[in-house]
Amino acid sequence: MSEARLLGDGPDADLPADNRLAGESPDDILVVETVGRDYRLPSGGTLSAVRDVSFRLARGETLGIVGESGCGKSTLGRMVLHLTPPTTGRVLVEGETLARLSPAALRRRRRTMQMVFQDPNGSLDPRLRIGAALAEPLVIHRVGSRAERARRVEALCDLIGLPREALTRFPHEFSGGQKQRIAIARALALEPSLIVADEPVSALDVSIQAQILNLLADIRERFCLAFVFISHDLAVIRHVSDRVGVMYLGRLVELADADAFFARPAHPYARMLLDAVLEPGTTLGGAPSGAPGLAIVQGEPPNPEHPPPGCSFHPRCPLAVERCRVETPPFAKTQGRMVACWRAG
Repeated sequence: MSEARLLGDGPDADLPADNRLAGESPDDILVVETVGRDYRLPSGGTLSAVRDVSFRLARGETLGIVGESGCGKSTLGRMVLHLTPPTTGRVLVEGETLARLSPAALRRRRRTMQMVFQDPNGSLDPRLRIGAALAEPLVIHRVGSRAERARRVEALCDLIGLPREALTRFPHEFSGGQKQRIAIARALALEPSLIVADEPVSALDVSIQAQILNLLADIRERFCLAFVFISHDLAVIRHVSDRVGVMYLGRLVELADADAFFARPAHPYARMLLDAVLEPGTTLGGAPSGAPGLAIVQGEPPNPEHPPPGCSFHPRCPLAVERCRVETPPFAKTQGRMVACWRAG
């Protein structure tokens, strides 16, 4: 990323190193270890929004997280950035455990990790002109002089393909796709190494989605960024991801390389998700489907306040056996990927 920086020596030059872990791969931008998030309910019960999720993310890699609404993928994205602290487990960014950082150190660390939200209308201040909105992160983190900030804002405007006169306008003067471009530019202002994109194209027209996805792919390659890309749309996940993680009722049930996943998912839920959006007998890559006969996910997800025993997917799974109903499958390696299923195969 150093060759493509917009300004300065980079946001992590002044970060303390005393919280880095020995033995971590230098390519691991993000390490998520058995994280969970519980919420206390007014009834006195507990809702586990995320349970026992682990994965790693390398520099320049995109991990796509997919699942039904309410599966916990957005909560996981917020935990990655410590916007929602995990109840259990830990999150490390470039070797630093976020929960162990002092407020000042966490503030500095936030320069290296940013988020692109689903709704740009909610993430852009309607009272700020676009130039001020793009400069705001630089002002808050005291990056550069006023002239340097102005140059970076202009460079960001060029990067996202908007004319520089757009900097004097307000958010309401732009289309949804343009506003999302502006939100992406603001996320890039501090030159992060990690971006969490939470459904960044779901509110856009299909033609505009393609433009935004191509912009994100170009940015990732140009700056060697790591992305956690959250979406319910498997076609979008296929377009952007190096690896795919499938979530169900707060847990990762499959984690695989994208090519292997779309050629033949191993978990029944993942197979049913994929087949539900395809023509019979095909995959998103055009290859023959490896899971005929599982085309529709039946029923509704269980109440997360009262998850079923054993495998949480067993009430909806056509392959479930007695063991699935009483024993929770471990998230273990099989077929060259991680899968939580007794019937994976």
